[in-house]
Amino acid sequence: MPRTKDPRGRSLKVFVATIAFTSLSAVVVSSSPSSAATTYSEQEGHYGVNTFTDYHNASGEGSPIAAAAWVQITCKVYDPTIASVNPDGYWYQIASAPWNNQYYSPANTFMNGDPWNGPYTHNTDWNVPDCSQAPPPTTTPPPSATVTLAQGVLGPLGYRYDITLNNFAVSQSVSIECFDSVSTSGFYNFTLQTDSAGHAYTDSYCYSADGPNHWVIANGTVTSNTVAWSGPAAPAPTTPPATTQPTTPPATTPPSEQCEQFQGVYYADHGLLYLVMLHHYLYGGGQPVLLDWRYFSSSTAFSSFAQSLNVGALAPYVFPQDSDLFFSIGHFTVYRTSDQCYAIHDYYNFDPTSLAHKLYLPLWLLTYVGASDFAVNSSGKL
Repeated sequence: MPRTKDPRGRSLKVFVATIAFTSLSAVVVSSSPSSAATTYSEQEGHYGVNTFTDYHNASGEGSPIAAAAWVQITCKVYDPTIASVNPDGYWYQIASAPWNNQYYSPANTFMNGDPWNGPYTHNTDWNVPDCSQAPPPTTTPPPSATVTLAQGVLGPLGYRYDITLNNFAVSQSVSIECFDSVSTSGFYNFTLQTDSAGHAYTDSYCYSADGPNHWVIANGTVTSNTVAWSGPAAPAPTTPPATTQPTTPPATTPPSEQCEQFQGVYYADHGLLYLVMLHHYLYGGGQPVLLDWRYFSSSTAFSSFAQSLNVGALAPYVFPQDSDLFFSIGHFTVYRTSDQCYAIHDYYNFDPTSLAHKLYLPLWLLTYVGASDFAVNSSGKL
């Protein structure tokens, strides 16, 4: 049975939704037929149609053809793979600019000589000759995702991992695992958010003084290059000048130690942090957060745990499950960076179940409206 071409449905095809929304901005070539020695004038039907560089799988989308527009056709090619181009199964090669014989559209969306108001009896204009090139055009595959590692700045121990992602899915979270020659099964995992170009960068998460080799793996499959650090991992100790006889140095007050500082949106210690963090998740755009150190230092249990770590050690910690910090960030990593200084690292990704008895549960639906994960840091002395 021939496909109808009246306003109720002229062979809408698999991609009808795309056509319906794009036809208003389609390119109108002319309002009446034109002629050329080697092309054929055809009028598009009541709905407009998309154009594609690859008719075999309807990919490589170009400018759409507006409803009722006249275009020049070079030839037709038979490929019934897309079900909606049947029963005839033909595509037209569009000669008119801007398509310039590089794009194709389903023949059964054109009028093919039928009157505008019917009757509709032609899915293909058989006067249009077959194209000489039978194989469909090929499309260039997208570039592969890559992760690149470089030696970063000095960290609390060794050097930071300077990590760059390219050609990943846009606006997506990418899992990163850091490795070195000692920790060949990985020693730290975090997540990066790609931008609208599939790019992301950081030098704020991993650091290592082990070696010689260092690398990262993204999403469990994409492995970076391997880098061996160069240069000292810490300033070389100085040797005091020799003295001819023992002397008693004057009593001095040791200089105050400067702890590592982090950048981010600062939140002071005012309670109800779990609501502040959720608000930042929904509206903060993925910016890192810097928490007031008093959130941590005011806890006797946390202070005791942190001070039990050796300098240079790191370990996970979880606040009591009825505390504000538990509902805010759950578990996190504690680093003892020096004798007096400590650093906190975490990555906030919303879990609605952890707030079930604190918040109205359907609030998790808001996570689909612009919410972004973000890094959480803090540092100070104990």
